[in-house]
Amino acid sequence: MPTSTRNSEELTQKDKTMKKTITIILIIIWMITIFIFSHQPSEESSNLSENFTTKLLKIIHIYPENQQKLDKIETVIRKLAHYTIYLIGGILIYIHINLYKIKTRNKIAISETIRHIICNNR
Repeated sequence: MPTSTRNSEELTQKDKTMKKTITIILIIIWMITIFIFSHQPSEESSNLSENFTTKLLKIIHIYPENQQKLDKIETVIRKLAHYTIYLIGGILIYIHINLYKIKTRNKIAISETIRHIICNNR
């Protein structure tokens, strides 16, 4: 095998190894983030959500008429935050699995199964 071909194959293998390492690190950071947020006391979590919601509404110039409307908006934002963090996890796991030679439909099934296991055991 010519030297240039072997070097490019080695580089590709090194790139894949690096990508696998980086995605695993990102998945671990994601898992730690979920763990930290899920173990916050409810009062601390509520304060964080309320502060974020208030700041966001000020930025986009929306001022709820009363506390009840603010609470509804906060609930929607909390649901979106949950959805987003789990979506990020699913994408990270899919990216990692995509580095292996597996059929696409199996990659999706595997990544969603792993994400489901992680998210339900937090």
